[in-house]
Amino acid sequence: MNPTYPLPERFGNAALRGMEELILGPSPSWWPAAPGWWVLAGIVFLLLLRAVLRHLRRWFKDRYRREGLRELRHLQHARANSVGAAACNELLKRVALATYPRPEVASLTGSAWVAWLESSAPNFRFSRDVRQALSFGPYQPYTPDPSLVTSTLFKEAAHWISKHRRGDDHELR
Repeated sequence: MNPTYPLPERFGNAALRGMEELILGPSPSWWPAAPGWWVLAGIVFLLLLRAVLRHLRRWFKDRYRREGLRELRHLQHARANSVGAAACNELLKRVALATYPRPEVASLTGSAWVAWLESSAPNFRFSRDVRQALSFGPYQPYTPDPSLVTSTLFKEAAHWISKHRRGDDHELR
């Protein structure tokens, strides 16, 4: 069916006549065979595991911050301005008690309480109106401008909740 045709005498490249094709062996494996690579992989794995565990531990320890911020948002939308300072002060006290020892925080009131709040958050100071609202607001029914004080109060309280130093930070190092 297929007739075979004879090849011409001068077929292909004359310069390559007499050369034989090289047969290559299998390509080298990418899998590290040396024990040093296994040791390095183990060290990297342990370092990553440590970093993940520290991050998870910090995330679980900061749960009180997330709950405090959520309750602060709830207070901001649900409470009237006249109750804002007392409710915010109570929330800040509960957040502080979640991480600091009770004897250090529970007895603080007035300007000593506000000074302690400011000392526990680095590079943070409450505004004058908020300082006054936190010091005397729970005991006075009237504040100079309740809407201004309350909006600033909630904003600065949220900043303190998210940025203050924890009392149990030494355990995480």
